[in-house]
Amino acid sequence: MTDVWTDRAGKTYYPSLMQEEREVRAVLKREFSASLLNNTKWRELLQPLEAWGVTYDIKFVDVGAPVRGSLSHRTDRFYDSRWGPVPILSVEWIQLHDPEPKVQHLVEALKLPYVATGGAWRVVAHLRNGDPMPPNNSSKPTPLRGAA
Repeated sequence: MTDVWTDRAGKTYYPSLMQEEREVRAVLKREFSASLLNNTKWRELLQPLEAWGVTYDIKFVDVGAPVRGSLSHRTDRFYDSRWGPVPILSVEWIQLHDPEPKVQHLVEALKLPYVATGGAWRVVAHLRNGDPMPPNNSSKPTPLRGAA
């Protein structure tokens, strides 16, 4: 059996991406209690941000420190970044610094879970074990199977 996967649009994914996604799922099961964003919400948020040229801090679940950049839609499961394709599942949160009113409106209109502090808006995708729900949360958390 091969790990090469082709989506409905005919895009092919190779073993390294599939392996990375498996590793991210293992981290999520071990260190996180719930997912707050699905692929549709990510697409609805990130496509306008890309069109507007907005950059932000990205915190990946399997990397210690956040990095500055942006993500562009590739498929529902993988996004392009300056580091190469990444599973969207690997994003713990993105932080928008002093977001313009149109960005704030987008986040609120999509009813995304976020925390606003000191001029920054952090959109939370996954909830770490023991962390409280974001105060601005309208989404229904999806419990992670096997989460502590």
